[in-house]
Amino acid sequence: LQLKGLEKENLRLLSDEAPEGRHAAVGSCVQLSLYSDLLRTALDDEDPDIRERTAWALSRLRPDLRQVVQRAAENEDCAWVKRRMESILAEWK
Repeated sequence: LQLKGLEKENLRLLSDEAPEGRHAAVGSCVQLSLYSDLLRTALDDEDPDIRERTAWALSRLRPDLRQVVQRAAENEDCAWVKRRMESILAEWK
């Protein structure tokens, strides 16, 4: 696949029904330095692993979105995800 095709496929996977596909897509966004609003919306994913992974990805890709992740952490219901987001925020550069 060409890079554009790979980027398109990755963005498609952010909306995949399977959490494994969404999880892989979030990690690939970091590897490809690819940001989309779809990635930002993954902070609200039903899967806690994906919410945590998205906070990590945004810390790498979009330092200007720290407040978005901060709000997500404040509203997070899952205790381990909340702790992990707080840790990501503490290390945010």
